[in-house]
Amino acid sequence: SYLSVQIVNFDNQAFHAEAQTSTLSISGNKFKLNGQEKFLVLATYFDGLDAQNYTADLNYLKSKGFDGIRIMPNWWNWGNNQASNTLIDMNGNVRQDRLNILKQIITTTASLGMVVDVTFTRETVPGSCYNTDQRNGMRYDMMCISDYKRGVVSVVQSLSNYNNIIYDLQNEVDGAN
Repeated sequence: SYLSVQIVNFDNQAFHAEAQTSTLSISGNKFKLNGQEKFLVLATYFDGLDAQNYTADLNYLKSKGFDGIRIMPNWWNWGNNQASNTLIDMNGNVRQDRLNILKQIITTTASLGMVVDVTFTRETVPGSCYNTDQRNGMRYDMMCISDYKRGVVSVVQSLSNYNNIIYDLQNEVDGAN
């Protein structure tokens, strides 16, 4: 699996997330983990839904001091230009098998006292809408905003019983405006 390190710090945003053994909150422009100010360090787990052994990966990250992961459930293999393994399909439908894996990963992170940043991406799911990147003139075919919104809302509702999640509703904006 491909991992990269992401340092997270939000300014003046209000949310509260609890893992089984951790409480995440924000005070002013600082995170607090179990009541103590904390600069969170997350590992981006781009293809975590396809990991051979996510439990081992998560245990390893926890042992190295990571506070959680950032997972991108609409990520796909760019080399083969297929989006058949994304969490949300081009029509905004949630793929139940992918959602079940995501839930298992979130449950495992909670048991380790870790948080999960679920980062959605619209531009990684081909669809009938498009945007043109103003920097290079490239046209990006992608899922339509209404389908994207329906899919994201459905996922968030399906994960409403979990308390260790941070949502990023659109990773970057290149080509997805």
